[in-house]
Amino acid sequence: MNRTDEYVTPRELAEHRGVTEDLVRFDCREGKIDGARLHGRSWRIPARHLDTAGAPDEWVSVRTVADHFGVTGEAIRQKCRAGTIENVRVGGRFKIDRAVFDQLVSNGMP
Repeated sequence: MNRTDEYVTPRELAEHRGVTEDLVRFDCREGKIDGARLHGRSWRIPARHLDTAGAPDEWVSVRTVADHFGVTGEAIRQKCRAGTIENVRVGGRFKIDRAVFDQLVSNGMP
């Protein structure tokens, strides 16, 4: 692991959290990873983020939503494409914010 000045790369953090490098970069751009800084064209992420247990609960996968509501992943993806379910697209995959998922659970699927 390359810990230059106690920083890690998006790849290292992604491997640690079990998520894609694209999702880590997206979270860096959105300011969701505290202390992450763009250094030239590369992100520098404080190594303390390796001490956290796994990925943050900020995003929910299509599969998780589909399993919860007993529908297919394709049905959820169609709702994402149509804008019925608020989402972001990271690395070609839909990600649903945890707060949006919690709202769907409370209010029901649109």
